[in-house]
Amino acid sequence: MDYFDYSYKHNYIEFSSNIYRVGTYHYNWHGETEILILLKGQMEMSCNGETFTMEPLDVVIISPQVGHATLALEEDVIAFAIHVGNEFYQQYDPDFGAYQFVLRSD
Repeated sequence: MDYFDYSYKHNYIEFSSNIYRVGTYHYNWHGETEILILLKGQMEMSCNGETFTMEPLDVVIISPQVGHATLALEEDVIAFAIHVGNEFYQQYDPDFGAYQFVLRSD
């Protein structure tokens, strides 16, 4: 269930964001950089073979094409995801699409 869904595109910046209820484990990847902020509850996150637990206000930033998955560890887990298109970064670094990273708060 999405609580909020917004998309924007203008010149070099394209992003979408949504607030949603985290559910069962499903693996995904996409062409945008993802910034994920856990708003409520506790969840498990898996990125590049590493699995870790996220608490409210923890943040993870995932580069394009890096597979990841989330799993709610309790009821009513809410997350805020922002996807930023590559054109924004590539205007500063044309090789941005070749980088792979997962950055997370601790």
